[in-house]
This record gives sequence, structure tokens and C-alpha cells, in this order.
Amino acid sequence: MAKQAGGIAICKVLGQTNLHIADAALAARVQYDRDEYFCRSRQQKQLNQMFGTGLLTEDAGNWQQLHDSVNNTFTRKNFNGYHGPILDCIDANILRMSPPGRDLELRLGYDTISWSVAIISTVLLGKRFSDAMIENFLDAFLQGEGRATDQERPQPRIQSSFKRLLHNMQLSSSKVERLLEAPVQAALGRSPLEGRNLLLDVNDELRRESRCPFTQMQHRNLVKTLFMAGIQTSAYTLDWILLLLARHPHHWQRLADVVRPRLKDRELSVELMDQLVSVQHVIYEAMRMRPVIPVIQKGVSKSCALAGVPVNPGDTLNLSVFGIHHSSDYWEDPEVFRPERFLSSPQPQSFTPFGLGQHTCIGQHLAMHVLTTTLIRLVQNYDIAGDSVVSLETESTFLLKPLRRQVIVLRAIA
Repeated sequence: MAKQAGGIAICKVLGQTNLHIADAALAARVQYDRDEYFCRSRQQKQLNQMFGTGLLTEDAGNWQQLHDSVNNTFTRKNFNGYHGPILDCIDANILRMSPPGRDLELRLGYDTISWSVAIISTVLLGKRFSDAMIENFLDAFLQGEGRATDQERPQPRIQSSFKRLLHNMQLSSSKVERLLEAPVQAALGRSPLEGRNLLLDVNDELRRESRCPFTQMQHRNLVKTLFMAGIQTSAYTLDWILLLLARHPHHWQRLADVVRPRLKDRELSVELMDQLVSVQHVIYEAMRMRPVIPVIQKGVSKSCALAGVPVNPGDTLNLSVFGIHHSSDYWEDPEVFRPERFLSSPQPQSFTPFGLGQHTCIGQHLAMHVLTTTLIRLVQNYDIAGDSVVSLETESTFLLKPLRRQVIVLRAIA
């Protein structure tokens, strides 16, 4: 609708004006605005109710300082220093499910979330959670979904799907907060001689900048926000990568032809990862076709015009990342999975899986490091069982995830 209207379209829902934007330049303008004309939407403000005060829900005072310190800590260079623990954790994840020489069956949206919890706990808190603890977090993130089939699962009493979603997210957030209390306290009390963790890195940055120290509650809210924002987004991105490669197994073989000879007698170093650009291209293409954050919502705080269309306080802007990523204005054959398209740079602002401006995803460097390392390790040791009927249907709540629970089979190579 927005594309047909020249990049911006208007509709009214229950008396509220919603503007849908599928133009890259307009979407970028909104995201680069520093709260002069555009602000958090009503939906984003509901995060306060679900998650409590945290990095994504409060911009003022001490939280603004913390946001700056986290940005300074969550750099690509700093994450490179965690390459060894990340790689060890990925290897441990694979080994727990598949002994050497055995096939690997990955339950998408289940095993991949467990992997994400293990890796992020290792980096953020300096210690991989126990299997029992990971199971507890898995239950929290799958709150309201359960592990039963759709036929076995009891129907919730809440009739509205949106209210049911908010209710389940509130339950998840509360459970995650309880689970994190002891691990956060342990991470903060750990000596640097026992190993690094990002929570201590943030505190070091606060001291270096002579900024206000944070309380135990603020540290726990920070970690909870990063867990809630990072676990499922990383897991669902890996799900989409594997589903697209299962649908197009020749791209897996292309990666294998590059990765396996390079790693035959070498360790997987950061320098070698940087050279394996074809792996990054596959990840980029998966994020283009299936951006886990498909829509970015913004509110309007001051009247202005976008492409000649007046917008006013109270209006909601829906910036369609999915629409821009699938627009023929920016991409040739946008519905075709073609990783090699990233051999050349995309048009400006047409590829924004991590957002733009002041609210750009702070975990983008960690996410890319983990996804790249995981995919390299899988390609190094397995062939993918191609499946031409694998489902790429989507379910979109706040996140874009596969509609169906599916299993990806990876065949162990000699």
C-alpha cells in the first residue's frame, strides 16, 4: 500500500491515524531524528509495563549515561576479545547435541534459543549457564507457547490475541528478572582474574568516563533488557538462515567449498572470519529477506510533513523494514535468495536490519560475531539436508519468526 502510494500511505484504525512508510529515505529521516519531531510510539511505551525501566525504555538521567557507556563497550573491537569464549560455547552447544561424526537435528525456535541463552550468558555474565538454568530460561522465553502440540495446548482465557501477547510477554519478563538476580550479583562480584564479562566492561567504562555508578537493580534491569532484546532475535535470525539454506542447499555447498579448505589445518581466528565474506553475505541476505524486526514504530511529537504528507502529534509511523528490504526500487529480484548481491554495496538506507540513528541495535556486533562463527562451524562439520518444501511462512508479533516448528537436519561429514 505504501509503495503504491509513493512510499507513504495513511490509514485510520479505531480513530487513530497510522502512516506506513516503505521509502528508505523517509524511514531514515525519521530514525535519524533526535526526538525533535518523532518520539517513542504508544507500543514502545508499553515496554515500560512489560520490561520495567531499562536501556530500551528510559532515555533520561542515569539511563542515558548507561546507554552511552554500553555503546562504547559493545564495539566490534571489544567483542573480538570474547572470540575464544564464544567459539568454545558454540562448540559445546553442538557437542551436547551431536557427538563427533553424528548427524545434528536442530529444532528451530527451541534448540536455537537454548544456544543463544548459553552464548549471551557466557559473554554478558562471564559464565555459561548450567543446562538446568538454560531450560528455565527456555521456559520463560516460550511462555504461552509451551512444548505441547497445538492440539494438546490449553487455550488461554484471554480472547484478544494482542492482549494475550502482552500478557505472555509480561510473564516472560517477570520470570527472566527472577532468574537473573543471582547470576548478575555473581558477575558483578567476580574478580577480573576469573575472566572478563561485559557487565564489568560497562562498569569500567563508567569509571573511565567518571559517570555515576549503577545500583544492583539497574544492573539487573540492564541485563534483563539485553536478554529480552537479544536472545530471541539472534535465535530467529539463525532459524531463517538455516531455513533459507535448506531451501537452497547449493549455497551451503558454495560456503563449504570456501570454508573447509581454509580451516582444514587452522584455528578459526577473527582475522580468518573477516576473510570469509561469503558467510557474511549469506547472513545479510537472510536478514534482508526475513528481518526479525520487520516494522519500527515511531510516534510524532511535533507537526511536520513527510513527502508532502502532514503528520501530527498522536499519529503513529510504521517504518516497514520488511517492505524496504523487498522493494524492487532498491533490490533486483527481491524475492530471490541471492547472497552474492552483497558483493556490491546496497543503495543507501535500503538495508537496515539493525535500525538507524540513536536507536540502532547496540548488540549488532555481538549478533554478527555469533551468527558468523556459528554458521562457519556448522558448514565446517556438516552438510545440510536440502528440503524444497521447507516452510518460509512467517508469524509476526513484535518479531518475525517462522510460522511452523521445523527441524533442520545437518549430516555429519567425514
